[in-house]
Formats: sequence, structure tokens, C-alpha cells
Amino acid sequence: MMMKIGQRTTCTVLLFAILLTTMFHALPSTALAAEANEKATAARIEVTSKQVQQGKATTVDITLHNPQSLKSIEFEVNYNKNAFKLSNDEVQIGSGLKDWLAEFNVDQSTGKVKLAAVNLAGFTTNNAVTLLRLTFQATGEQGRYPLQLANVTGYVDMNESLPIASKSGELTISSSEPIITYPPYPGPSVTPTGPVIEDGVLILVPEVSDAGKAHLKVDQQLLQQFLSDKEVKAANQISIKAAEQAGVQEMTLTLEEDITAQLAATNKNIVVTTQLGSLDIPTAVLQQYAKQKLSFVWLKKEGTNELPIRELMITANDQPVTSLAQPLYYHIPILADQKILSSLIVYKGTEATKQIVPMAISTAEEIMIRVTESALYSVAVNEQNFADITNHWGKTAIDFVASRELFEGMSEEKFAPEVAMTRGMLVTVLGRLQGIELAELDVKVPFNDVASHKYYAPYVAWAYNNKLVQGLNQQTFAPEEFISREQLAVILFNYMKFIKLQPKNNDSVVAFADQQQIASWAQEAVLQMKASDIVKGKSGNKFDGKGQATRAEVAQMIANFIHYAVKQ
Repeated sequence: MMMKIGQRTTCTVLLFAILLTTMFHALPSTALAAEANEKATAARIEVTSKQVQQGKATTVDITLHNPQSLKSIEFEVNYNKNAFKLSNDEVQIGSGLKDWLAEFNVDQSTGKVKLAAVNLAGFTTNNAVTLLRLTFQATGEQGRYPLQLANVTGYVDMNESLPIASKSGELTISSSEPIITYPPYPGPSVTPTGPVIEDGVLILVPEVSDAGKAHLKVDQQLLQQFLSDKEVKAANQISIKAAEQAGVQEMTLTLEEDITAQLAATNKNIVVTTQLGSLDIPTAVLQQYAKQKLSFVWLKKEGTNELPIRELMITANDQPVTSLAQPLYYHIPILADQKILSSLIVYKGTEATKQIVPMAISTAEEIMIRVTESALYSVAVNEQNFADITNHWGKTAIDFVASRELFEGMSEEKFAPEVAMTRGMLVTVLGRLQGIELAELDVKVPFNDVASHKYYAPYVAWAYNNKLVQGLNQQTFAPEEFISREQLAVILFNYMKFIKLQPKNNDSVVAFADQQQIASWAQEAVLQMKASDIVKGKSGNKFDGKGQATRAEVAQMIANFIHYAVKQ
């Protein structure tokens, strides 16, 4: 239950008092004593700090760590009323108070937000929870403005309060033109001197040589202590962070054989965060090398903060890993202007051997790559300027796929977004997405209507041999025939299975209004692609399965596919 504090504040306070008195008096004294004895770790409430451009909006979360047995909480947040606009409509009760009786109020005249919440059962987890979410509009001048917590109180019973530490934040207003600042490293608030377990995260302090080489190592006793932690057991992944150190040019994480085996036995993915980049390691990879020493090495190469160059090396028993049961996901910190995000790409390899990694997506603070091997990765800008998409609905997706050189324009200045896509064009795009080398392809095509000199010929052979496509019959592929939207969905679904990418569960997906008009052989593929947010309907929730897919529509679906593949 949630309400906004308004004119009935006095009644609200009375209601809270009555409820608190009733529920606490209903608890036996032994239960209260037991709850009080559980207060081993201090509760802490904090405000996230954010940067926002003049005239723009940003969202700030109020988070409670180690909530323990709290059954009521109350606090204020003070902000600069002359620099930021905030109303009750821009405030949301956080997910942590979903089942609580909670009220809030924004006093715009003083720049103050108040929240009070109570629940008979109290918090049922000791994990961090979001209490409040505030969306501020930056209306003031450039500068740094504090977000101060005040009057923080919490109770575990009617007569016993629980000490709650508080950490205020700040909002920074930059100019209306983007100002690029290096994203803060997501490490601990205070750099520890040795390994610690904080909020379900194992924080390791690397040993750093004079040459800037840092080494992280997990010992057996520490790992056992970490895995037995209540928050770690409840989490769906294992989080390891390296405390930030100055002058680090290379970071190595070594998992000895017994450590790898123990981590593999948890059946959980691992997320390793360092100042040179983060790595998501699937449990399948840990199980693949469960009885071997695994090492992950991040190296900082040339480049800039805006366009960094990093090398990632993976070894098993000191030998380069050449096969991965599942891809890793590599996050590289970057500084990016929002205007170029759709044109940011990643090259793999040296200057002489480099090729674009299509499976990469960007935010202003990081670029995330689907990694299948050790390599040198370089972030770059590869803008493709087509004059005929300036005001087109698909411009962002077209820029995204064209910068990865999955699509080519009809000419240097013309993309032709409304031209229908041919079957030959589509298999060519998928071949480029897979990153296959033309020299490695078998150009023997089993179809009479696919001439070997055509640009799409080797891609047709590749797609057919890997069961991504079929011909219209044994002799005919029809490469110049326009592809229908239902054919496109089937081919994308086949490609998803080919790269072993799991679609979302489609049990709850709402079928298209014209689902019955979609061919029976395409029904499953269309629903799976819709469930995974790869295909969208047209007006009236119609899919138009027999309709021709335009180049813009295919560009959007390929962009959606890449985002799904990298974010999964």
C-alpha cells in the first residue's frame, strides 16, 4: 500500500502510531529480544550521485543496505529547490517497500522530500533494497548540488530503534552540450587493505608491481567463507570486484583448479569487475574447465578514455583457450557522446588483421562485447552517412547495423530504407553478423539459380549448409525474391538456434491479432521472436506475415537481435 502525504498528514501520523503500537504489542517479548540480537551489521541508507545536463531529467535511487529486522523507517531528502524541479508525480515508492504501508510528500517550497513506511512483518531479506526513486528536472545553473539525508529513524519494535548510518549524495548539472567525464569505478566506498565481503560481493585487493601489473587470487578458505554468506547464497550470480589501485596497466585473475571446481559447483555465473573492464563468465565455461587453472588477463593498451584499446587473454593450465562452451560478456569503460552511440563499434585484432565485432552494444559509460576468444579489442567510430534516412523512423537502427558493415547502402549516400529486402541480401547480412571469412567459405551452391560470381553466393551456401535457410525446392533458392516477414522470423529463429542463443519463454506472450494468417511453419518462430523483443507488430498488433520486409524493418530486427544476444 502506498500514498502521498498531503493535507491529511496529522491523520497519517496517527494511523502510523496506532499501527506501530498494535503490531509491536502483539509480538511476544522473546521474539523482540531475538530480533534485537540479530543486529550484527549496521543498516545503511544512501543516495546515488548523478550528473545531468541542463534542461534534462535524471533518476536518483534511495537505497537501504542491511535492512535486518526493521519494521518502520522514516527519513528526509533535502535538495536545492532553485536548481531542480521535483513534484509528487516524479516520485515512486521503491520495490523494497512493495508490501509496506508507505507515504511520501514533496515540499517544493523548501526542497524537501519526506517518506515514512511501516510493515508488520518487516524486511524479509538482508539484501539491499530500493526505498524511493526520485526523478529530478535540472533547471538551474551548472554546478554540484548536495542531496542530503536527514532525520533517518527506524524501529525494530515500539521501544527500540535501530541505528541507521546514512550517506548523502550529490547532483551535478553540466552544460546543455554533453560534458564527458570518466565513469566512476564501481568499487567499494572505501578501499580495503585486504579481502572483504561487502553486500554479497567479494572485494579483492590486487598486488600491484612497479610496472603496473596487478594480480588477483582467491584462496580456498576465503572462497568457502564467501560462498557461505547469506546474501551470496540468495544471489543468482557470484560477484567479485577488484579494489581500485593507481597505475594499473594489467590485471590478472587466477582461479586455481580447486577454486574453479568449487565455483563451477555453484551453478552460478560469475561477474568480475575491475578498473580495466568487467567480465561476465557463464557457469558453463567454469564447468568446461572445472579441473583446470583458469586465468583471465585484462591489458590496457594505447587509445584514449573515449576510444580505449584493451586486450583480453584467457588461459586454461597456462595454455590459450580456443573453445568456450558459451560466450563471455566483456564490459569496457568508455566516454561517449550520446550522438555517436549508434556508430560506436569494436574491432578485434591488430591493425593488419582487424575485423569488426558485430555483437557489441554501447552506452555512454561502457561498451559490451560478446566474446568468444582472446583478442585485442579496439573501440572506434564508424559513421555511415545516408542522406535518405535523416528523418526516417529507422535511422538509429540503420546507423547501428551500417556502422557494423552488416548492410551496405545502395550507393554512398542512399540506403533505400523502404526498398524490400531480398533473400540473397538477408543471408549476406547474417554471414557478416557471424563474422565468417569469405576465403573460408565453400562456394559450391546446391541451387541452379545462384550463380557462383554473385556477392551472395558463398553466404547462401553457408546458410544452407548450416540449416538457416531452405530453398523453394531442391534446385531453386530465389535469391532475388523479396523475403516475407514470416520467412524472416523463421530464418532469425534458425540463426538463434545456430549460435545457441536461448529465446525468452513465450508462454505469456500475447499473440498477434493476425496470428491465424501466419503460415503454420512460421507460427513458433514468430512467437519466439516476439517474446524476445526481436520482431514487432504493425498497427493494430498485426504482424503482416505475408508482407514484404523492408530494408529498414530488417535493420531494426537485426539491431534488436544483437541487443538481445549481448544483454542476455
